Amino acid sequence: DCGLPNVLSGGNLPYLQEMSELLSSSSSNVFGHVVKGFFCPEGSILPVPCPAGTFRSAEGTLTSHSCLNCPVNFFNPTPGQVACLPCGSEAVQPKEGQETCVCHGEGRVFQ
Repeated sequence: DCGLPNVLSGGNLPYLQEMSELLSSSSSNVFGHVVKGFFCPEGSILPVPCPAGTFRSAEGTLTSHSCLNCPVNFFNPTPGQVACLPCGSEAVQPKEGQETCVCHGEGRVFQ
């Protein structure tokens, strides 16, 4: 679980204040709630973005297993996203968890 509840037992007030500032300005609040697009690595107090090629549409205090691969014919080039983007009618992606799509036809580049 991410957030300050993991740190409260330490009694280190300066550290607690620093973490409070970081968490309030990032992807988690002081109650350990991780926002969409982020996950909490095991043993960490700070959430990190789901990697490119994945997404996370749920909120909560979940681990990296909660980042899902983009499905076939969807992609995600950017970390920390809540959904994947469709490849569209001019491209495909036959694999899950990809950062880009493949255009139909030779000499074409997906942008």
